[in-house]
Amino acid sequence: MNHFIKAEQEFVFKNQVQETVELLESLLDQDLLGVYLYGSATHKGVQKYSDIDLFALTKRGLTKQEQRVFIEKMLQISKDPKKGGRFPIELTLVEESQVKPWHYPPKFSFQFGEWMRSEFEAKKEQIWSSAEMPDLAVLITLVRLSGIPIKGLSPKDALPQVPYLDFMRALKESTPFLVSEIYTDTRNVLLTLARIWATFCTDTIGSKTDSAEWAIAHLPIDFIEPMERARKIALGAHPDDFTDLKNRLRPLVDFIQGAIDSKYESLQTEHPGDRKVTLKF
Repeated sequence: MNHFIKAEQEFVFKNQVQETVELLESLLDQDLLGVYLYGSATHKGVQKYSDIDLFALTKRGLTKQEQRVFIEKMLQISKDPKKGGRFPIELTLVEESQVKPWHYPPKFSFQFGEWMRSEFEAKKEQIWSSAEMPDLAVLITLVRLSGIPIKGLSPKDALPQVPYLDFMRALKESTPFLVSEIYTDTRNVLLTLARIWATFCTDTIGSKTDSAEWAIAHLPIDFIEPMERARKIALGAHPDDFTDLKNRLRPLVDFIQGAIDSKYESLQTEHPGDRKVTLKF
């Protein structure tokens, strides 16, 4: 990637993080306990299709009025990566009492992501059917392992340790939704499924592109091309287009989901003991 383009992307990325944190501070003030940047961008650097993954820990949730202000501002700060210029932001807001002491499934307070843009723009009142969010087991683990504190205590001091089986259960329970999005969010779905599969098999969390490379080495030959396409797109080496591979997508995700289900079932008869998930960046 051209050095000047890379530098510009990093500048935009940092500005978006700062704008988001300042917005949270303006709304929550002393009730904002911590904000953490996590994800592959903190290890692999900013890429063309990087997300800005943020986790906010609070004493309280946003009021309805604060939510409206927050959404209005975030729709300007965050951007669909296909439209260029800015990065998409995924921000999860959690009240401390919702996760400490730890229990499964945990609950969240609010979440912003580009996949919800149409609902936010339509000012939809009820977006989530439940405050329960199993995926928080995954997010908290990622933040504890790789989070950079923008504000507050270190993530290991601020957030609870998630038990191994709860982490794996959350990964498993996230796959049906991912598979259902294969034709609308293809690149992200393939890369995320690759990461989940690799984590189940290796007890490590790698970047999405590294996980795709691992998956390619373990896939039947007929399934390799779509995964290789997703990896190249994430690296900025190919247009984000799967039109010519559309008929090969569903068999691929069904294969990976089957492999994940099989590994999860085997865990039910094992005694993980002190097994832990680690980072592989």
